[in-house]
Amino acid sequence: MPAPLASAANITPSMQEALIALSDKISTKAMFTGPVVRSGDRCLENTRVYARNRIMNWIVSDDLERILWLTGPVGSGKTAIARSIADSCYDLGYLGPTFFFSEPDLKSSNNINCLVATLAYQLTQHASLEPVRHHILGRIKPAVFTKSLDRQVEDLILTPIRQIPLDHPIRAFWPKVLIIDGLDDCTSPTAGHTGADLSRDTEHRQNLATLLMAARDPAFPFRILIASRPEPAIARFFGTSARDMAGKLVLDQYLNPNADIRLYIQTTAEEICRRLPDLKNWPGEEATQMLLDRGSGQFVYIAKTMAFIKKNPQAIHPIPALKRVLGLGRPQDSGVNPFAPLDKLYTSILESSLEPQLSIQWIYAIISDPLDGLSASFLRRFLQSHAQADQGMERYVLDALHSLVHVPSHGDEQVRYTIYHADLKEYLDNPARSGSLYIDPSARKAFLLERYMFILKNKGPKNQVTDAERNAFLTIFVGFMGYFESCISELSPENLYFQPTDYLGCDMSWWKEILSTKLTEGASVSTVKAMIDNAHRGTPRHDFNQQPNSPKEGDNKSMFPAAGSLLNWLFMRESIIYRFPYKRMCQGLRTVKELAKNQWFTNHMAAECEKRDSFEFLRMV
Repeated sequence: MPAPLASAANITPSMQEALIALSDKISTKAMFTGPVVRSGDRCLENTRVYARNRIMNWIVSDDLERILWLTGPVGSGKTAIARSIADSCYDLGYLGPTFFFSEPDLKSSNNINCLVATLAYQLTQHASLEPVRHHILGRIKPAVFTKSLDRQVEDLILTPIRQIPLDHPIRAFWPKVLIIDGLDDCTSPTAGHTGADLSRDTEHRQNLATLLMAARDPAFPFRILIASRPEPAIARFFGTSARDMAGKLVLDQYLNPNADIRLYIQTTAEEICRRLPDLKNWPGEEATQMLLDRGSGQFVYIAKTMAFIKKNPQAIHPIPALKRVLGLGRPQDSGVNPFAPLDKLYTSILESSLEPQLSIQWIYAIISDPLDGLSASFLRRFLQSHAQADQGMERYVLDALHSLVHVPSHGDEQVRYTIYHADLKEYLDNPARSGSLYIDPSARKAFLLERYMFILKNKGPKNQVTDAERNAFLTIFVGFMGYFESCISELSPENLYFQPTDYLGCDMSWWKEILSTKLTEGASVSTVKAMIDNAHRGTPRHDFNQQPNSPKEGDNKSMFPAAGSLLNWLFMRESIIYRFPYKRMCQGLRTVKELAKNQWFTNHMAAECEKRDSFEFLRMV
């Protein structure tokens, strides 16, 4: 039976004034509305059965896990499950206070201010908790709402509940669970409250610490169900401070969400077909599978697209509407964007990053042709390769995106990044969908080539790695050096992303050894040839015959800006191809032959050859 509401009897005038003052501080939209108006998403019947059963069994169990964290990527169905659990608990009399931060109207407000007041208010309205009510209302004073969150919980919830002895029979009739959904959506307290300007991570930790404090109190009667995205600060809290008190239920592929999503598609399609009798056997297995593939196991994609299709079937017939969703419509098709709600969600998450454009470049890199499928440990070291590289770069770039991207913990060298939503790539590739967040393909390529050149100059990743980790990185890296060199060779000299002389800043003797040991002979030769050709692209040829003598004082640097590095290039080439016949040995040495006509360069090169004990190469020139 649903739990009855508390009666207004036995409320004194002072208690009535306190109740009015309390009600002024609450958010009615965040509370569970009960069976009269069951608004918001719910689970379709016979879907998410495992998750719902697991939660209901936990609510009535006696185990020590007083908190259960329900988590998963954005759009995985956390709110729908939380609301469905609230429905079931209401019907069984188990439901205590609730707060749904996920309500759209709350996301833009400073809703953390009204959390404790809203929970306390609900306690005053529950019939079985009537003995607690006057203890709560007796502590309502203006100053209490300006206190920190933990002090509000102490004053308005824990202290009143402690007034009822643990062995009092009435406790057997009290609710069993408190539900908080969308904790990651809560915003900062307003100015004047303790912790007003704290970082988002600190807010999450303090909010969770307050809930954990309540759960640890022997007088506190409720289990706490918390639903949120896997934000790093929240995940770290549950993995450390709350480890002994909290369980975790992850909505991932192991729960086979596609079976439930397929049922959702079929049920929604049947509803549409009943409204349009001309539709038969729609949408069909092929279209259903395409929707499943694009949904990537996340309910939000299917829910939003099916809502678009069934919203107005007379204005946009379901068949062309579905084709538009799947990208099968005519190019000239225009009108309402079927992905508008989803795009708004993607945009809000990406814009929450400290540096959205850099975060998006990382996502592009993770799914790019040369890097797709490589381990997170490799990509982390490759993408952190810039002047400010450090161990915290990945966290800086991806911390706000854990609901879109699975970021593996450090230590496992083989685990990959996972993009939860296949549709995210289409969003990023389409400027009409991603708007100001769109990055042109040339800028994406420039980002990768910048990282590539940085690796060349720094002989591997700049951040601290062991010798074994560096060796593993280089083994993978040399495998696609040819790819990046081909990208560079496709560019005209006017469109180079960096100067050819940048190559001369690399330790080519060192790279020679790496290439010759890690690649086959043919691959190493072709890669080196491409690198040397790219190094000379856009560089004007000199008529060295017009300068037969040594250059004047000060001219050497302008003619040969990095003669030592250039010689490194030449000797690397010589070492790589020395194993081959003489004719191949002579290929690609045009620059050497031109430079050899200048007496100053010949003398300089002879000195370098003597250092390297490589006179055979000098005789060849």
